[in-house]
Amino acid sequence: MIVQVNLGFNVGSEHGGLHYAVVLDNNNNHSSPVLTIIPLSSSNGANIHVTEVFLGDDIYQKLKSKISGIKQAYTEQIDEIKSIEQMIQETILSIEKNKIDNDEGINTLRSKLELLKIKKNNAEKKKSEADKIAKEINKMNRGSVALVNQITTISKIRIVDPIHNQGVLNGIKLSPNNLDNINKKIIELFLRN
Repeated sequence: MIVQVNLGFNVGSEHGGLHYAVVLDNNNNHSSPVLTIIPLSSSNGANIHVTEVFLGDDIYQKLKSKISGIKQAYTEQIDEIKSIEQMIQETILSIEKNKIDNDEGINTLRSKLELLKIKKNNAEKKKSEADKIAKEINKMNRGSVALVNQITTISKIRIVDPIHNQGVLNGIKLSPNNLDNINKKIIELFLRN
């Protein structure tokens, strides 16, 4: 899983400030106050240090894919809203022309208006989520590198995103290939004699 964390003030060569990070904990308990991460940094793939793993534009592409899915869901919700609005207009015309009983028509209108309100609220949430992701994508550099030698445990209080299900990074994970490369680098740097 990818998170955005505030690493605070950097000391010496430590990374500080706001960074993406790879969460290493496999099954971190929700009540656990800490998380083990590897900070990420921007990179175009040139001059990769032996303690780093180049990740390419994996995160950028995952966010582009996520925003595409959200936009598709938003478009579908807008189509549903138009359909409900059309049904409301037809119900109003039916009431005006006495084709249906007023009480039945008013009950139908109430239920359609309630459904319309829910659909519009959901569509607005999708639009807001897509806007947040687009804003984040516009700030990003396409390439990134995992700073494996800076593996660290942090307080979960340092997590900036995602902190809820609508977080920009919610559900964003590195590809299995990049995770394998990170695992290999951890073994190479820390577990070999």
